[in-house]
Amino acid sequence: MTAGKRRLPPAIWNLTLFIVLLSLAAAVYLPGLHSTFMLDDLPNLQPLEWIDDGDSEGFWNYVLTGNSGPTGRPLSLLSFALQKDAWPNDPQAVKTVNLAAHLATALLLYWFIILLARATRTGWPHFFALIVAGTWLVLPIHVNTVLYAVQRMTLLAAFFSLLGVAGYLAIRERSGARAMDGILALLWLFLCTVLSTLSKETGLLTLPLAALVELVISMTTRPPRGWRQLVWRAHGLVLFAALAGFVVKFQSLVLAGYQGRPFSLSERVLTESRALVDYTLQILVPSRFDLSLFHDDYPLISTFTGALPYLAIIFGAVLTAALLRKRIPLYSFGIAWFLIGHALESTVFPLEIYFEHRNYLPSIGLLIAVAALLQFAVARFAPKVRMAATGALFGVIVVIYLAVSASIVTLWNRPLEQSYIWALARPDSIRAQLLLISNAIMLQQYDLARLALDD
Repeated sequence: MTAGKRRLPPAIWNLTLFIVLLSLAAAVYLPGLHSTFMLDDLPNLQPLEWIDDGDSEGFWNYVLTGNSGPTGRPLSLLSFALQKDAWPNDPQAVKTVNLAAHLATALLLYWFIILLARATRTGWPHFFALIVAGTWLVLPIHVNTVLYAVQRMTLLAAFFSLLGVAGYLAIRERSGARAMDGILALLWLFLCTVLSTLSKETGLLTLPLAALVELVISMTTRPPRGWRQLVWRAHGLVLFAALAGFVVKFQSLVLAGYQGRPFSLSERVLTESRALVDYTLQILVPSRFDLSLFHDDYPLISTFTGALPYLAIIFGAVLTAALLRKRIPLYSFGIAWFLIGHALESTVFPLEIYFEHRNYLPSIGLLIAVAALLQFAVARFAPKVRMAATGALFGVIVVIYLAVSASIVTLWNRPLEQSYIWALARPDSIRAQLLLISNAIMLQQYDLARLALDD
């Protein structure tokens, strides 16, 4: 074969395509970087204006006294404090960092999926990574998370969590799962778990996600006994400590929080079954009009009968994952990843019912599951046919997702139109109506404000 006819290796070809996708995604997001601060940005970022240049005490007081969650999320606040000059007149600088974090996480995901596919002996690991990471990169459900400045907390937590799991897997594969290297892998995992948790409390899920990775790999290749004993004992000890702490603190962590909520513990748990199904639909079949920051009107489910259809869907997914764990291990892995990713924010804890940003990390699991099913479905065809059919479908999906994402990004630069669409889509959302009234008054659209008030 002559030099002129040489083809790029598949790894380079797929990486090149992914970099092109990164560029397209960045181009789609760029117009939204000029949008303003809004809603929870104000209470979280306004204290930045009280930090004078050279005021180290004020700087660290802001970083270490956050109240967004039990940890205070100091790492996220540190990232905002380093951009204190951007508040309140330069939202573009803050949102540019958010976008950079999103792109960096996508690159990290691409690497992680390659490692995971290799470890589970999945065919075409680089192409599989392109499909999963490329689709995740352009998911419309992520737009409001990336462009909402304060959600950097979610972005950083996901980045460090994925960094921990990917690094753990890389050490495992490079060392051949030797027991001595297991200590290094666990230390790396612990470090990233701490960094992720200091960004947002969902970082605690890094450890069970790593345990899931270990489990799915053990289903396809049996690790050496030394590694297996070390890793599972460490995970078991941490899990036992976490469960014990949860039981001891159940009153303060769970029950006490429902005193100020308009729903009970049972109502939240039942309603979250529907939320998980709705999240799945919005991830895979997104609607521009249903994706917004407001879901305070989300309908509660008070009876087991009302939740039964959604519980049946979840049970069906879990059952198929159990049945297909040997034939399509990454399908089972993906379903488990999605459910573990929602274990804190979509279960018993007294948080609000529904938020899109809760899917930033869990959505990876759904895409892995769908990609694994697709790969299994086309396995009977010739390699060229499989590649062409999968590539064509992937291309169509990416174009659709990019178009929907672009339409959502455009709204961020049109606050009145954005709030009008959100209020129209969610007429029972008090927050959506208040935002519309506020923007209408600010832009002197008094008739629209009066109309929203009358409704």
